[in-house]
Amino acid sequence: MSTVRPDIRLLQRAIQGLPLALAFSVFNAAQEEYRFRSVLLGRLVPVLGASQALWMTSALFGLSHWFGHPSGPTGVVMAGFAGLVWGKSMLDTRGFAWAWIIHGFQDLVIFTLLLMSSR
Repeated sequence: MSTVRPDIRLLQRAIQGLPLALAFSVFNAAQEEYRFRSVLLGRLVPVLGASQALWMTSALFGLSHWFGHPSGPTGVVMAGFAGLVWGKSMLDTRGFAWAWIIHGFQDLVIFTLLLMSSR
């Protein structure tokens, strides 16, 4: 919220854009979970082990969000931690669904706040 600075007066714009925000959230979460975790964990776990693969993919995910929302060092740490949680869920459940659902919900919050931003 500190980087986007949403304005409550723009709530109507966020409500109107909710279907588009939901579509973007579902798509973005799916492609990021596939690209940053599913593929890489599937390839790295047999070679490096689960723990090393999880830390590597989480670091990569965090660094890739340097210019994201949130951005900068705070964004890297937050995205890296989220990547750690989502990657662990994939390793524990041997599936994609929980990481995708949680990531999608979090993206929906971000996209809705962006719609409420006056920038």
